[in-house]
Amino acid sequence: DIIIDSGKFYTSYGNAYWTLSFSGTLTVSSDNSYLDLPNYTASQRPVWEKYKDRIISVKFVSINQIGDYTFYGYNALKSVDFGTVTKVCSYAFANCSSLESIFIGNDSDYITICQNAFYACSSLKEVAFPYNTTVEGNAFAGCSQLEKIYITTYSDYGAYPISATSNSFNGVTATVYLPAKWVNIRDYGDFGGNLSWKEAAYGPCGTYAFWMYDEGTSTITITGTGAIQSHS
Repeated sequence: DIIIDSGKFYTSYGNAYWTLSFSGTLTVSSDNSYLDLPNYTASQRPVWEKYKDRIISVKFVSINQIGDYTFYGYNALKSVDFGTVTKVCSYAFANCSSLESIFIGNDSDYITICQNAFYACSSLKEVAFPYNTTVEGNAFAGCSQLEKIYITTYSDYGAYPISATSNSFNGVTATVYLPAKWVNIRDYGDFGGNLSWKEAAYGPCGTYAFWMYDEGTSTITITGTGAIQSHS
């Protein structure tokens, strides 16, 4: 794919790099897997801002944290490869009206999704993250099309699958798919919205991809943002 622009910028943890391809993929990378991208505001924008209407997908390589407002209002953005990201800060993807799915945490055991991180992503239909994820206030509020939430990993150490507040999912009506051990998690708190909890069998089937079996409907669902592994 042809690179139409690229650059380098500095953070408190080292250098970060970005490239934008002709097909609309923005890649943000670093030489340090613990690098945190800087925080922005509604008026102070990242260096690639002039291309916001051309950016269809974003890929993070060796990035730990996505700062405040980084992709706020990127209405052309449809997909994100989070890589090793462990924290998505406030309003980082808020009002991204074309974003359809989120698969985060394939390479991480602990994820923090900060307040309003995906606020009012009106086309978002499914999200997936590992157990022990923290979802702060209004993180998915206003995501009116969100229907499915997948817990993609399992722990034998008794941790609850998510830690959320009473308004994390305001305005959301969705099914949360998770192992039988955690089916009664709803008893431990009110996460906002109208969430139902359903037992499911699941497992990985590739990079940033996993399968889930619904015994009630005898249906296998494959979801994620990556590729299904090859079989012989």
